[in-house]
Amino acid sequence: GTEGGITTGAPVVVRAAMKPISTLLMGRDSVNLATGENERTVYERSDFTAVPRACVVGEAMVAFVLADALLEKLGGDNLPEIQARLVLLREQEAEWRRSGVRSDPYEWQVP
Repeated sequence: GTEGGITTGAPVVVRAAMKPISTLLMGRDSVNLATGENERTVYERSDFTAVPRACVVGEAMVAFVLADALLEKLGGDNLPEIQARLVLLREQEAEWRRSGVRSDPYEWQVP
């Protein structure tokens, strides 16, 4: 996880909630996107249809936040530079592990 932009080394777990969209009881002026004609909407229960869309938005926001944290750690302004710095970071971590330096914050915790 991340706390204040700093990694804790723990898995990222996201819990999200959303308010349901209100049911449309009365028709409203609208436009038929297929024909371009003005039409009136019909009664529709819409309190459940936003959940699949909210999942996609939530996934995109998590990806955005993780990418931002990665850029903050690695710096760089183009993909090849970021990739090269990520390779160096992974090599450095592998060297730490070989030398006995613990990089996993949960390895030292007493149960």
